[in-house]
Amino acid sequence: MIAAPNGRLWQQLCDALDLRPLTADARFVTNTDRVKHRRELKHELEQAMSRYSLDVPVLMAGMLMASAPMLGLYLIGQRFFIRGLASSGVKG
Repeated sequence: MIAAPNGRLWQQLCDALDLRPLTADARFVTNTDRVKHRRELKHELEQAMSRYSLDVPVLMAGMLMASAPMLGLYLIGQRFFIRGLASSGVKG
């Protein structure tokens, strides 16, 4: 779901999707106009969004690979942290 209920957000959305000509289009100047011409706007936005793809398995694999070193550091550091707490006499 995409929402741009005011002119500033509409401008930012069009800039982000590289749809600057839509900001000058008479059908989409105000929010009321955009609601009135919802079908045409939906078509324009779907065309713009189709340029971007989202391959979820590849994205998840990349996130796992990026987080693996931090997980290793956490597990190693946790042992030293707990050992330090036990030797300092802090009870919890």
